[in-house]
Amino acid sequence: MTHTTLLSFRRAITMLFAATLGLGAAAGASIENSVIYTEDRSGGSTIQDRDPMYVPTYLVYADKALSEDEARKLIGDLGMMQHLEQYKSRAYVIGPVNGGAYDPKDDFAAFQNLLRTRRASNLKIVAVGAGATFVNSVLAKYAFAVAGILTYGGSIDAGVASDIPVPAYVHASNAAVGKFYLQANGATVKTNSADYTTYTNPRAGNSLQRVVVSKLNDARESPAKAFQNAWKTVFSRNYRLYMSRAEVYSQGFDPNNYTEPWELEPYVMYDELGMTYEAIHEELPGVGPSLRYEYVPKKALAAAPKSVPLVMMMHGNGNDPRIQGESSGWVEVAAKNTIILTSVEWQGRTTREKLVFPPIGEKGTMATLDRLLAKYPQIDPSRVYFTGLSAGAMNSFNYGLNNVNRIAGIAAASAPFGPPTLVDSAQKAKGEGNYLPVYSIAGTKDMYKPPSGE
Repeated sequence: MTHTTLLSFRRAITMLFAATLGLGAAAGASIENSVIYTEDRSGGSTIQDRDPMYVPTYLVYADKALSEDEARKLIGDLGMMQHLEQYKSRAYVIGPVNGGAYDPKDDFAAFQNLLRTRRASNLKIVAVGAGATFVNSVLAKYAFAVAGILTYGGSIDAGVASDIPVPAYVHASNAAVGKFYLQANGATVKTNSADYTTYTNPRAGNSLQRVVVSKLNDARESPAKAFQNAWKTVFSRNYRLYMSRAEVYSQGFDPNNYTEPWELEPYVMYDELGMTYEAIHEELPGVGPSLRYEYVPKKALAAAPKSVPLVMMMHGNGNDPRIQGESSGWVEVAAKNTIILTSVEWQGRTTREKLVFPPIGEKGTMATLDRLLAKYPQIDPSRVYFTGLSAGAMNSFNYGLNNVNRIAGIAAASAPFGPPTLVDSAQKAKGEGNYLPVYSIAGTKDMYKPPSGE
């Protein structure tokens, strides 16, 4: 796991980016606000849904200037309404700021403003007709923060080239469009299917740099069908994050100041991994209301008693517990190795639907362990592990050291007081048959608390 991936979890709940998110339309498109219409389904998000921080957000570039009603119809024609509802997400319809044709200078400036004011870690672009030509010719060269592009129709200006990889689904009669995205992604490994050809980058770690080129004409692939295919083959696979020279959720962060390609990260699709995903809120004896997320491989449910490991994940300070499942990589590991996972709300929170969960601390975390052992006889009680991020890493170490007879090991990242202190505590607790294996990771560029160097 890379340094940037590890730090991508840090205080990520603060990524509730400042933006105008309500339904409605701009009075008139401008560089300052090029949004014609917003279809926003995020308000209905509950604890049962995906983490709002990672759900896709869409910029939809229309063929021409549209009215509010026409823009809403475009969302419908793309078949996006049900998708937005399912993911409790939002889409912004964009048109030329001058009300006529897209202008490379002004509409590019408007896009930069959108990046600044409507930041999102899973930003997608959908573009049709002249909007597709503008995206292909202008924006794709500046797509360092864009997690995926669907281009439908349109063309591309002669001689355009880019070194910014961005996953793309291409429906275009002009072959130059597909070639442009293939070059930008270094996508050379070819896989054919009946309706499209998939190209991927062959280098290790670059498999998310992929381009899917449709074989279908407009009559056989409507905009709605193209969106479905784009979601299945490109959009559902990744989000994008920047953690190199600054942390994307830090105060005052402006994406336009960090124009190198942002890291492509896998977007977890639980069904495809054979995992169940469920929010559990229940009373714990002697503790009170509690919230946790369970990620259970379907294979684990058929496993023999006491044969499956359990990993308990603890989020960072102020984070949503879902962030551990969405971005830590543990879900993919659990699916491959048949591990039961849970992410515990240890800190307490009041949810959007006004459910109140008080802090449960160590007592509640260990009570959660007891509940899981009773619920899943497949869990091997001798193979229970803690992992966490930042404040959750500290909890993992402290709770583990206090329960060495029950916890088999700990792996945690970005503990704010640095690994040496924690390792020293583990050494002091060591005794005859009384020890706790510890794996601690800290980023040397951690802007909050880098390792002390001891």
